[in-house]
Amino acid sequence: WQKSLNLPISQFYAGSVAAQNPDKIVGGTQDNGSLKSETGPLGWSQILGGDGFHVLVDPTNTNQLLAEWQYCSEKSGLKRSVNNGASWFNTTGWVTADRYNWNTPIARGGPHPNVLLSGSFRVYRSTNGGAHRTPLMPKLDILETASWVRYAIRTGLVQP
Repeated sequence: WQKSLNLPISQFYAGSVAAQNPDKIVGGTQDNGSLKSETGPLGWSQILGGDGFHVLVDPTNTNQLLAEWQYCSEKSGLKRSVNNGASWFNTTGWVTADRYNWNTPIARGGPHPNVLLSGSFRVYRSTNGGAHRTPLMPKLDILETASWVRYAIRTGLVQP
């Protein structure tokens, strides 16, 4: 047995492949941020820090990305890039007092690429590709004292 001094391993929480370019792969990794490759398994580069979680590529424009780190970017909301991850800006409409999951879910609205759902203890909806969110309901949990929160997103039922 020989100890490796450079063991390049990453654990991905979630990832996606660009619909227009199957060589473009993005994903969120434990302790190594959000990564992107457009050239295969040896071409990874970091595009956003923190514990990377969900990363989505817009199916109509592969330069548009959404990404996050833990607790929905520490309650500041998803980050959005329009230049393939070179720079990021905040999305709007998030309630910072919400209880966000460690790995906040994001889902695209099936055949409607501009419709996205994401969640805390309420479901948020965006109809403009993720730039702005609106809470769909006051909250999902019924008991304020509950120590757990259930959430579910079903993209097949999303209407624009």
